[in-house]
Amino acid sequence: LAAAHAELPWAGEPHLVLWQAATLLREHRGDGHLAALLGAGLDPVEALVSFAAVGAAPEAVFASRGWSAGEWAAARERLAGRGLVDADGGATPAGRE
Repeated sequence: LAAAHAELPWAGEPHLVLWQAATLLREHRGDGHLAALLGAGLDPVEALVSFAAVGAAPEAVFASRGWSAGEWAAARERLAGRGLVDADGGATPAGRE
C-alpha cells in the first residue's frame, strides 16, 4: 500500500500534505511488518496466534478479526508442530526468536 500512496498526487494545503505523508509512512511500516511475517513463513492467523503467544495482546483482542475457534486452534497446532508455541499456546524460545 505504501507504493500506491506514493503515486498519489500531493495535496496543496500543508495540513493535507502532512496527513498524506503520515499515511505514506504508516503504510510503509505496515508493508514492512507483512514482509517480515511472510519471511518468517507465518500465514495471517498464525501471525495473530504468535502475537498472542508472546504476550503482546490477549487472544480476546483478536476476536474481531473473524477467525473461528477451529481456525485459531489449527494455527496454534501448526505453530506447535514447528516448535514455535508450547502445549499451552505460549511462545517457545524459538517462537520468541
